[in-house]
Amino acid sequence: MTLKRLRYAVIFILFICFSLLSNTYAQIDNKILDFDTKIIISKDGSIKVTEKIKYLFTEQNHGITRRIPLVTKNQDGDAFLMSAQSISVTTPLDFPYRYKNISTEEEINLQIGNPNETISGIHTYIIKYTVLGALRYFTDHDELYWNVTGDGWDVPIEHTTTKIIFPSIDGSATTLACFTNTDGGSDQNCMTYKGTSEFKTTRRLEKDEQLTITFGFPKGKVEVLEPTKTFKSQYSWILMVAISIAAGLYYAIVPVRYIIKGIKKLKPHPNESKTVAAWFEPPETSVGRPLTAGEAGVLIDKKGDIKDISASLVQLAQKGYINIGQKDKGTFYFNKLKKLKNDNNINEAEKHLLTSMFGNEDQVTTRELSNNKFFYSDIHKFFKLISNRLVEDKIFDENPYTMRNKWLVSLVLSVITFNILFIIASILMMRSAKRSEDGSLAYAVLKSLKNFVLSQDKQLKFQAKNQIMFEKLLPYAISLGVEKVWVKRFKNIALKQPKWMDSKSPLPFKYSSFVGGLGKSVSGAAKMSSNRSSTGHSSGFSGGSAGGGGGGGGGGSW
Repeated sequence: MTLKRLRYAVIFILFICFSLLSNTYAQIDNKILDFDTKIIISKDGSIKVTEKIKYLFTEQNHGITRRIPLVTKNQDGDAFLMSAQSISVTTPLDFPYRYKNISTEEEINLQIGNPNETISGIHTYIIKYTVLGALRYFTDHDELYWNVTGDGWDVPIEHTTTKIIFPSIDGSATTLACFTNTDGGSDQNCMTYKGTSEFKTTRRLEKDEQLTITFGFPKGKVEVLEPTKTFKSQYSWILMVAISIAAGLYYAIVPVRYIIKGIKKLKPHPNESKTVAAWFEPPETSVGRPLTAGEAGVLIDKKGDIKDISASLVQLAQKGYINIGQKDKGTFYFNKLKKLKNDNNINEAEKHLLTSMFGNEDQVTTRELSNNKFFYSDIHKFFKLISNRLVEDKIFDENPYTMRNKWLVSLVLSVITFNILFIIASILMMRSAKRSEDGSLAYAVLKSLKNFVLSQDKQLKFQAKNQIMFEKLLPYAISLGVEKVWVKRFKNIALKQPKWMDSKSPLPFKYSSFVGGLGKSVSGAAKMSSNRSSTGHSSGFSGGSAGGGGGGGGGGSW
């Protein structure tokens, strides 16, 4: 081969190689190489956010877009509006980028780049902004619950880091959590570093995936600076204020009328005084149906309590629908034993309680119930169903659940308007649901049953000294709030572990610790499931997920 031909061959091979490399490079899509965020939590309650976005353009573009929502919604669907200020976009050397700010009240919206120029390759954007109303304030802690990247990017993000700077924490302990995946997901392809308050992803985020972080800190470290309810969310409160103003016109007439009415309605029915020293059976309806322990609890004080839930669970266990075990001192577990479909041996309220607890699972713990954001509202529906049944069975002439909720609203309005007379009237009317004639007799039976449980009369002791009697009345003693006395009366009797207790429970069986512990554990689960911030938002530490907080949004190239 001549030198000239060799030269042409080399040129041809190089041309082919460059063409292949060019085609390979062209096939690589745009992407974000690094998305690094620094968030400073200020003592005035605002947060200062700095986003460093390293963007790879594999084709000619003008720049990037960035959107960040300023609206958050709580568990009730109410919308709250944060506000943003001090927006800037620069290069890493602090030179200003040309950008168009098309933000609205509800979102930051930036179009970064020169419309008369195109760019390619790697470019880094430093976006800074301050947000007011981003923090959430709870009874036991405050926190930042923030969607760092947002799930609205049309490109993947190879690597993400976030650093929280909190000058005012003074070395106090913080709580960290992070989540990835699409909106509502709870994957944790990320890591936290408690010592440094840093987060990073452990794999790249695909399109529509995001990183969400939660940073909790002790109360009192920052000022309270909450988001503002949008007008759409405020209309119900405006209506309530208008009603309060209208009620103020009757300040001296309407509340006095209801105070008199409440006193009259609370006057005991003659049947309610027909109590006896001892009674050994639960009350019944006019058709002979024994009231459940949960129904007895509502009958006695016209409201639903956690003790009624505990009593119902024990009674359902005695009926063979569940069994109960204790994992540790503070945690109980429940095993489902029967299917509820087409089962007419328990009422709708009890079916609802079991369905809301278990869902599609066969076992649930009180710790898991504490993370169930619907458990608290499901408990209220349980009491509502009980009240409806008691009205249907003519135990109450008026629905105690409806009456209580109706006058609870009135009580709130009275407090807001400083109407002392209406506060008194509301408290009286909340307890004024009228028992029927049959309901008053059933009430007297319950009081007599309570007398027996509390009695120290030696002549009555022999009636209680057997396990059958103990088991039979235990749920009712719980709903009446006298279970400790009932258990104490049997302390010298060798009671066997009941069949409805799970024999696999690792803790030794003791009725005294079981009864007291069950109530505390269920109460704690209900309290935790209802843990919301003062604006109604849920905490990032109780059932947090990607997309659950403020911020987020997304962007892309243009």
